[in-house]
Amino acid sequence: MYKLPILSFCILLFFSVSLNVYPALVLGIFAITLLTLFMRNYSNSFKKEMTFSSWIFLVITFTVSIVFNEKNIENILYVGLMLTTILIFYLVMIDGKIVTFIKKIFFLLSGLHVFFVLLQSQIPELVLKVNAVILPLPSYIVSYSQVTRGMYAGLTGQVGAAAFFITIQIAYLSVKLFVNNTLKYKALYFIGLIVSFYALLLTTKRALLIFNILILIIYAIYKLLINKTKIERILFLIFGLIVGLSSILILFNYKRPILNNTDEFSSGRLSLYSETLMISKDNFLTGIGFGNVELILGEKTHNIYIQILAEVGILGLLVLLIALFIPLIDIFKKIMYINKNLNLHLERHRHNLYLSFYMQLVFIFYGLLGNPLYDYFIFGIYLFFVCLGLNTKYEIEEGNKHEKNWSTNVS
Repeated sequence: MYKLPILSFCILLFFSVSLNVYPALVLGIFAITLLTLFMRNYSNSFKKEMTFSSWIFLVITFTVSIVFNEKNIENILYVGLMLTTILIFYLVMIDGKIVTFIKKIFFLLSGLHVFFVLLQSQIPELVLKVNAVILPLPSYIVSYSQVTRGMYAGLTGQVGAAAFFITIQIAYLSVKLFVNNTLKYKALYFIGLIVSFYALLLTTKRALLIFNILILIIYAIYKLLINKTKIERILFLIFGLIVGLSSILILFNYKRPILNNTDEFSSGRLSLYSETLMISKDNFLTGIGFGNVELILGEKTHNIYIQILAEVGILGLLVLLIALFIPLIDIFKKIMYINKNLNLHLERHRHNLYLSFYMQLVFIFYGLLGNPLYDYFIFGIYLFFVCLGLNTKYEIEEGNKHEKNWSTNVS
């Protein structure tokens, strides 16, 4: 019974940007998903989780800022979407079967985006025909214009959204490459990773490309530090060097339009930061109201931290940072724990923890140059990976309790 609403929910996260679904309809489908999950889990014991408490408090802060400032129906709907998404993933967190089900769907749907970006780069007219059917006219015009300039968004019509969806595939395959010990599978994951990176390159979104490479280098260094055999250390050192050198070659390849796409690092972006900071100086404590920077400047700031400071004040920014870093630190502690206590019971959790940590880093880094908090599909996907890590944490703790009880009974 739960699979159909969850599947609809996941499809909306990955394709509502393509289909241009009205936010009120999205909110309705999210509400049905929430009700389904509540009916499935109402008899379970709910956990007190600081991460979700922080996000709910932040949403309350957003709501209060809207009430006392400019009231915009789109902002009100978006806050409703955020709250519903938070509650959905709070209920998902306590249900391991649903977590596993969503993880599989995310992998398949992100793979679909990789495929269509690659297909569009080879047979652009075919994907543009699909775009003409599913995209609203303004989005189709943008997509057509991007293709003529060598920028490929696949089904989304937005290169930023496509790049984020591809990043999920990169994260999944990168972590598999790091945690799997079978050479045959490592080769397959490595090939898939190269293909996914090529698809990401085709979107020309340089920020996400750099963030992915940076996180991969962090993982490679960490793997070098914890590996015990010299051969593995040498292999991962070589892998790290290949990634680093390839990154330099990619970024300085004059034939690629990625170098001509300076939007993410342009003076225009810096001007937005400056203007938003000027707004925040006059409203440092309370802000001007959630979502109102766009009403004043005509666009979002492309830095969620500066924008939240201007819209909700220093308190809102502080709560946001708490909400972001509590699960990140929590999951990192669990990664350290399983690396110190190697056994079969813990080994199966390694992929989930690494994957959760990877996607949390992506969201935090992307917030420096993008608007991930203001796109409900990116925010929802981020929350799932937080939920994946927390669910795994609880499973580890539950397993430790059973082991301790079993040891006590045996003795």
